[in-house]
Amino acid sequence: MSAATPVGRVVELLAGAEYQRLAVPLKVGSLYFKFAAGFIGTGVSPDLVVVVDTVADSEVRAQQQVEGLARTLDSLASRRPLTLVVAGPRFSDSVAQVVSRVSRVLYADDASDASRLNDALAVLLPLTLPEHLVLGTGFDSDVEAVLVSEDAMERELLDASLSGENEVSAVLFEWINAPFEDRSEDDEE
Repeated sequence: MSAATPVGRVVELLAGAEYQRLAVPLKVGSLYFKFAAGFIGTGVSPDLVVVVDTVADSEVRAQQQVEGLARTLDSLASRRPLTLVVAGPRFSDSVAQVVSRVSRVLYADDASDASRLNDALAVLLPLTLPEHLVLGTGFDSDVEAVLVSEDAMERELLDASLSGENEVSAVLFEWINAPFEDRSEDDEE
C-alpha cells in the first residue's frame, strides 16, 4: 500500500505507533471482514483498529462490515474496543450514527497533512510530553512531571498540587469566582 494514498498514510502512522498490522481480509472467529487495513494495539492499547477507504468502498458496505465485526466480537466476548478510522470522505449522518453505536469513529479527512492526521488519530497515538516538562523524582521515588514554566497560573497550580487535591480545587474555585466577585463590587458602588 502506497503512503501516497490516505489509507497508506494512516497505515504508516499506525505502524509507526507500534500497532501490529493484521492480514486483510480480517478473520475473526470463522468469519472474514473486508477492510482496507486492520491493526491491534500492543502494550497498553488493546484496540482493534480497522481502516475503511470511503473512496473505494460504499458507506453502506462499510457500515455492514463494521456492524458485522462488532456483532462477531460481542459473540466471542472480546474485550477489545473497536475503533474505525475513515480514510476519505466522511459518512452521511445516518451511517455515522449507526457505526458510532458499535465503534469509536475517527475521521482521517485530510490525511495529506501529517499534522492534521496526527490530530485526527491522536487518541490512538502515544502521548508525547511538551518540551517544557522535565522529569524528576517525587516524594516516594516515583517519577513525576515537574513543570518548568514562567506562566503564573501554571506555577500556582503546580504549587497547589504539592498540597493535594483540595488545594488545587480551592485555587480553581478562586479563579472561577474572581470575575463574579469583581462584578458584585461594581454593583455595590
